[in-house]
Amino acid sequence: MPVRRPSSLLPIPARALVATLAVLAFADAHAQVVEYALPTADARPQSIVAGPDGNVWFVEQPSANGDLPQGKIGKITPNGEITEYLPPNTTCVVRGLVSGAQNNLWFTETGCYMPNSPQLTSKIGKISVDGSITEYPAHGEPADITLGSDGNIWFTYSSWNELGRITPNGVTTDFPLAGNATNAQGITRGPDGNLWYAEPLAIGRMTPSGVASEFGPALGAGYIAAGPDGNLWYTVPFVFGFGPNPPGDTVARITPQGVITEFITPTTQSVPFGITGAPDGNVWFTESRANAVARITPTGHITEFPLPTPDSGPFSITAGPDGNIWFTESPANKIGKISLSALPGLIGGFMSGNWYDPSQAGQGFQLEFVQNQIAIAVWYTFTPDGSGQNWIYAQGSYDETSNTVTLPAELLSGARFVPLFNPNDVVATSWGSLTFTFSDCNHGVASWASPLPGYGSGSMPIVRLTQVSGTSCP
Repeated sequence: MPVRRPSSLLPIPARALVATLAVLAFADAHAQVVEYALPTADARPQSIVAGPDGNVWFVEQPSANGDLPQGKIGKITPNGEITEYLPPNTTCVVRGLVSGAQNNLWFTETGCYMPNSPQLTSKIGKISVDGSITEYPAHGEPADITLGSDGNIWFTYSSWNELGRITPNGVTTDFPLAGNATNAQGITRGPDGNLWYAEPLAIGRMTPSGVASEFGPALGAGYIAAGPDGNLWYTVPFVFGFGPNPPGDTVARITPQGVITEFITPTTQSVPFGITGAPDGNVWFTESRANAVARITPTGHITEFPLPTPDSGPFSITAGPDGNIWFTESPANKIGKISLSALPGLIGGFMSGNWYDPSQAGQGFQLEFVQNQIAIAVWYTFTPDGSGQNWIYAQGSYDETSNTVTLPAELLSGARFVPLFNPNDVVATSWGSLTFTFSDCNHGVASWASPLPGYGSGSMPIVRLTQVSGTSCP
């Protein structure tokens, strides 16, 4: 929901945003997305998580349309079969959802109508993988929810200055946030074992014993997730300021020490919302207003994947037990899936090694992808006239979100073998360019273009011959 700055708060100078370094939009992005329609009309799926049973689970938050809402818990199998469960004897707004211990999932409920009761109540619910539901009373408006490193379930309150903790047997304890913080929204377990949560003005951290601290400013922070890089990542759905809050376009990274870096999405006013770490080593998030799901690498490269259904409003997102990316499309009443294995291969240190064309054994390429997105290629080949060996050297930058890199190449000549070698004798002659395009971690195409006589342009398929020890394909 939009976050508002208190009118008494003085404006905080904005930090410089780190512009996205590169964007690659794949032409066949729609083909990577599979969508499943929910059996209940206007179910409006929201929070979604990987379940302990190999399925993906989600909550439904239908619009009331003058009637009492029928919030449900849903389950979808990897092949798209959907089952829905209705909490007993109540009509509630079901909000957060998380996998817990002992094959259970936990969820938050607010605005619950109880028969013969004039007041609305709140609850924390637990559902087993077979659909059995247990509910525990709660106060306030519990919102997002996560599993703590202590084995307990932790949750935020959308209108209180506390975090809640509930034990597996239903005992609830509240802990105050740091300073004057209120309205914490997203929450996750950090790589340091603490609870990390997003506030309107800062990012908060709470130890399992309930000691809170905060870092910032983090204006308009929404949802937060632990990234595979050992940091925390959060979205900024709305620009935080005085008056109405315009749509935001920022995703940010915070280290466990509290250092914040912000990245701007390629689409302005994209409204990044749900966020999750993924098995491909990247962080994925939804862009509700841009009608896209996006991927950001640990260094901040963002790729957007447009969704086939117009105005689908992607909301929450998770890495599924099947290794794919799953997300909810609330207005479209659908669950979406992106298959990571179907995406074009990315470039990184794991691609380093020796590559060659098996039909042309005796020549080939040594490729290295090193720190700071620097690529080095050496083509061990022969001169056009057959007079001797030829080493063509290429070096340049690469985009780790792309599956293609083009490098300027040169020939080195003039020097002699040791001990007569003198670096001042080396003459570098511009040769042209080398381009490498990879279809996956072990296959690609090498192409070249040279203005020098006898070389010209062409291409050849290449496969990996060796791999650097300790690396593996993502």
